[in-house]
Amino acid sequence: MNYKYQLDIVQEIFNTEGAINNGDCPFCLHRRCFNINIKEGDLVWKCFSANCTSKGRYNDNFSKEDVENFISQKKQLHNHKFEVPKTFMNPLVHPKARAYLNTYDITNTSARIMYDVKQERVVFLVEHEGQVVDATGRAQGDFHPKWFRYGNSNVPFITGSNRQVGIIVEDCVSACAVEMKSGYTGISLMGTNLKDESIQHIVNAVDSVVVCLDFDATKKSMDLKNKLDDKIKTYIWMIEKDLKYFTNEEMKGWKNKICNLIS
Repeated sequence: MNYKYQLDIVQEIFNTEGAINNGDCPFCLHRRCFNINIKEGDLVWKCFSANCTSKGRYNDNFSKEDVENFISQKKQLHNHKFEVPKTFMNPLVHPKARAYLNTYDITNTSARIMYDVKQERVVFLVEHEGQVVDATGRAQGDFHPKWFRYGNSNVPFITGSNRQVGIIVEDCVSACAVEMKSGYTGISLMGTNLKDESIQHIVNAVDSVVVCLDFDATKKSMDLKNKLDDKIKTYIWMIEKDLKYFTNEEMKGWKNKICNLIS
């Protein structure tokens, strides 16, 4: 887990709450396993959960501006109110939705998918801490825009539970393909600019990311890497077509290349 990101969060907590013993970990979210203390003049923190790698030591004056910035970001994470429209329904009962999902073999994914009968869109729900905070829908037929975002959050679409590696792709369908066919966590920014809040969600979800866009998006890939680099270990792997179009065999070969890239 990125040291600078940990330090920023720990500084925020310490400046607002002081020393903590057996508190809830802000990184893995496990309960009663996280300590923050001052030892020999150093700020020291550690999570005792077996699956969490957060720990560190730091000696410096705390910036009031940094603390205020992170408090603001933390508040934003919990201020997204989104009501799922009543026009959303189970996609499996609608032929257009079934056909679209079958086209990309989207069957065994942890993502929550619905169908908007009013706008005729296959909808991917965006969640944070088990709550739906946004949604984005893909039009079926000649409707515009092709993709429509229902809310106004900066929360990316993340599907999968692989904490080691996240793959940043163009759309939610490719993110689902990543999860189902490679076992990595799929991340879609859904066409939005990468803001600080979006970065925080990504860093909370995975330890490293691979920006995996097609060759036409080379500049966008570099811009994403530049924004992410100081927060999380970031790689780039350009592809000739979106991952949702990959066959199982192509995905297997791609995964082997990604393994070599990050090893």
